[in-house]
Order: sequence, then structure tokens, then C-alpha cells
Amino acid sequence: MKKQIFFLFSLFVFHLSSAFALDVTGLRTEDYRNPVGIDKSVVHFSWQLESEQRGVVQTSYNVQVASDAAFGNVVWQSGTVNSDASVFVEANGFTPAAETRYYWRVTVTDNKGETATSTEKAYFETGLMTANGWAGTHWIKTSTNEAGSESEGPITDYEVEVKFNIKQLAAGLIFAASDHSNYYMWQVNTNGSVRFRPHRWSGGNPSLISEAAITRVSVKNNEQHTLKVVVTNANVAKTYIDNVLIDSRTGDFAYGDFGFREDYDNGNQPEQAYFDDFIVRSGDKVLLEEHFDGSTCMFSSGTLQDGQFYVSGPATYAWQQKVAKPVRFDVEYDFTLVNDNASICFSATSSDTYMMWAINTLDVAQPVVRRHVYLNGNLTYSDTPITAFSKTDLLASSTISSSNARHHTCALI
Repeated sequence: MKKQIFFLFSLFVFHLSSAFALDVTGLRTEDYRNPVGIDKSVVHFSWQLESEQRGVVQTSYNVQVASDAAFGNVVWQSGTVNSDASVFVEANGFTPAAETRYYWRVTVTDNKGETATSTEKAYFETGLMTANGWAGTHWIKTSTNEAGSESEGPITDYEVEVKFNIKQLAAGLIFAASDHSNYYMWQVNTNGSVRFRPHRWSGGNPSLISEAAITRVSVKNNEQHTLKVVVTNANVAKTYIDNVLIDSRTGDFAYGDFGFREDYDNGNQPEQAYFDDFIVRSGDKVLLEEHFDGSTCMFSSGTLQDGQFYVSGPATYAWQQKVAKPVRFDVEYDFTLVNDNASICFSATSSDTYMMWAINTLDVAQPVVRRHVYLNGNLTYSDTPITAFSKTDLLASSTISSSNARHHTCALI
């Protein structure tokens, strides 16, 4: 009888200790669950303790931050800190890098002697962080134009910039082309002396506008230089090589297509040149951009070689193709999901041709991203499960207040 009583008591102690296990939940960075695009140089963490014991108080914590989800590369840790703080805990000494995802976890000890490490997958992604990181970026804003229209008016001020490397004889940049018979071609020529030779094609007939030695900057074959043409009021063009002004003139430089031209000299030797980092701007807006680092590019005729665009004569015209490379953009928005779905429309070319991404909880057991594509009013869609969140995670109460609304951030990249 005594053995039986001892056995039952042991079971009771086992179940009692299991019920009082300590858990760490509710991991938040800057008060958000797994935020994307935070720009703070000092990061703050929060978490919650769960235990069925009464009077449980945290006595210490240790936060670890890693660059991978398996914590194989821990980039910072607080060390054991004797404190009951668990809200907006500052990561002292940790400076996050821009455009980087970090994973974090926390180990806590309570006043009952229990220790637990969080198991929730917690991470945060940094944004561009500094002023230098934002250089060259542009705000996406709504337009007052009719849906599908391309411009708010004629472009009169613009600049075109490209890096060039003359392999043999010359490099030619085409701009202000109304069609393939009417355009300007600025040529840098190294055949003999180094010269600037601006041309104009009118009705398919070429003419050399002028010819002048380039003396203010050194240009040689097999060296990379930067050619830039700055157009003002569509009638003044200033030309720079390596940021040195070499020419200024007037003409009809209305914004048009771009391209490159390589021909031959009187001895029938082909002109050959490499081009790279082509970009066209109007004010702070990037109109065209091509870095020749993919398998295709926006120009015809030439070839891609080691991340550059190679054009060789005779009579080779590498014209800007009408379908340019897609422009990358990000869309980020905050939402509170009260019932069913939260949706955003983007990439609209008309009122019945657009995309709509929905966070959907209506007719599914697990939340999904439902991608709608409307083409001339005809709808197709597909679902991708959201495994990181449950319906409870995403849904707010039917009556929104500052205390019960669940606020989320969604980013399309």
C-alpha cells in the first residue's frame, strides 16, 4: 500500500511541474510583428511571459540577433541582463545594416527558477536607413491623368548619361529621335586625334554639324568614360565627358527615342565600342535605365558581353526597343482587417485592367494571399497560403478601438 501511494504522488508532482512550464510569446520589433522596412538605427524588442503559476516575474533575459533563421550566425546578443524589462527593450550596441533581414529570439529566467527560450519565428527587415541609401529613389504618387495615359505633358528638360569604352575608332550616342530617319548622333572619335563630331539625320539624310578637338579631358581607346547630354527647354544641349563640359549648342532636341551607332572609316575599318550604365532622367525622375546585367536589354542589334553592351560597325544601329525592361517598384501599406478581406489595386492601365492582391480570410481555413488579375474585365486568380499567421492573428474585433484593433503592414516588392 505504501508503494502505491508513493507512485500516485510521483505522478501528481510530474503533472504539476508540466503545467507550470514557462513560455515566451508575443515577440515584437518596434511594436510590430515581423515588420518590413524599418529605418531605425536603434532597435527595440518586446515579448510576453506565459505561465500558469501565480506571481511569475522575469528576473533576467538574453536577446540574440542572427542573420539566419537557424541562428548559425549570431551577429549580436545582449548577454544575460538581470532585469524584469520585456517591453521596448533597447538593443544597446547593435547597429543594423540597411536592406537586411534579421532573426531574433530571447531567453528568459523567472523568479520560480524556470528558464525558457522563445520558439516563435521572429524577424525584422531594415529599409534604406540613411540619406545615402535613399539617393536616386523616387516617391510613387497617384496621377491626375486619365487611366492609361503616359505623361503629364511634354518632356522639355532631360539628361541622358552613358558610360562608353571605345575599342576602335569611335562611339556614337543617338538621342532626340522622332523616328529612325530624324535624330541627333553625338560621336566621340579617336581616329587620329580625339574629336567631338555631332551629327544630325533629317529625312534619312545625315550631316556633320561641326567637328572639334577634345582637349579639356583625356580620352583614349580601351578606357571607360562617361558621356552626358543635358537638354534644357528642348532646344539647348550641353555635352559633358567625365563631368567636363566639352560642347554647348542649340537645336531641336525634343525628347524622343535613344540608340547607339557604329559605322566604319574611309579604310573600311569598323567602329567598335562598349556601352554601360545607360540612364535618362527628367528632374528627379528616372525615365529609362539599363545596366546591361541581364540576359536581355532594351536595345537591339548589339550584344551583351561581360555586363556591357557591345556594338560594332559597319552601319549598325542599336535602337531603343519600344518594350523596355519592367520598372521595379515597391508598394507598402498599413491595414486593419475587420472582416473577410483586405485588398489593394495596382498596375492599372484602365478601369477594367489591373491587379488586386487580397489578404483573404473569408472562405479558407488558413489565410491566403489571393492574387486577382483583371484583363479587360475578365478575372483570373490564384491563392498562396499565409503560413506565418492564423485568422486570429490577422482579424480585429468587429468593433475597432485603440485597444482591440490588430494593425498590420503589407509590402509588395
